Amino acid sequence: MKTLLTLLVLGVLGLNVFAGVGPDLSAGTDTKYFTKLRFDTAQKAGFAPIWKSDPGRKKIQDAYRAGEMESVLSLSDAWLKRLPIDADVHLMVAMCYKQKGDLVSMCRHLNVFYGLLGSIASDGDGLSEQTAFKVVSLDEEYSLIQEIGGKVKNQKLVGHFDRLEVERRGGKTVTLYFDVSVHLKALAKSLEVK
Repeated sequence: MKTLLTLLVLGVLGLNVFAGVGPDLSAGTDTKYFTKLRFDTAQKAGFAPIWKSDPGRKKIQDAYRAGEMESVLSLSDAWLKRLPIDADVHLMVAMCYKQKGDLVSMCRHLNVFYGLLGSIASDGDGLSEQTAFKVVSLDEEYSLIQEIGGKVKNQKLVGHFDRLEVERRGGKTVTLYFDVSVHLKALAKSLEVK
């Protein structure tokens, strides 16, 4: 209780009690904040919509799989400052903080993880083109599908919609639609000859 009271007092005084890995996203408590963050990030110069194959990110994932928590935290700091919308890295960081016993930092990154996923699902149910989930990267599709325990069985691009047949836990298959127009635009931009 004393720790919670201290955090509240420091927050009221405007002190950043959430210093740590990545940018300060402590203001992010609602879907609109995370949606704006995602779409603003996609508009930045140098944004690459396929980030899971980036060598810098691969180092973070390899360190996480090897149980090298301090390396994950160190590498993630620069990565998340560059790409604060990588939900999976926020989840890895949260689990590292959990391992270290830093529950405040763990919760901070879990808040961002679920805030980012929630913003993807905030404008529709993904069951049709009209209610498609809006993503800025195909990597966001796979983060959401992984979180719901799904496995992609089939994928097809139809116009600016990605149609995925997803098998859920228990064997039930559902078709999900993702509006990938922002992803396609960013991909085309990243492939332009300079």
